[in-house]
Amino acid sequence: VPSIMSDVMAIILSISLAMEPSEEKVHSFQELYKILGVDAYAKEQIDHYYDLSLQALDSVEVPSEKLAPLKEFAAWLYSRES
Repeated sequence: VPSIMSDVMAIILSISLAMEPSEEKVHSFQELYKILGVDAYAKEQIDHYYDLSLQALDSVEVPSEKLAPLKEFAAWLYSRES
């Protein structure tokens, strides 16, 4: 599925670059992403890499109080809206 998704995203990107910027374009692509499941796929990838980041931080032999700022930063990145 990831290779198919990257092919779909390449096609969408080429179409997007050929179109003039507009509110209609943004809305159309948001709807297309929902139909294709791009939003769900992106969320799965975000979850996966967030989990990996926490595992990596947990594997480092450093006092937890020194890791706390990095974990807070990872949580902020994870929860932010794009």
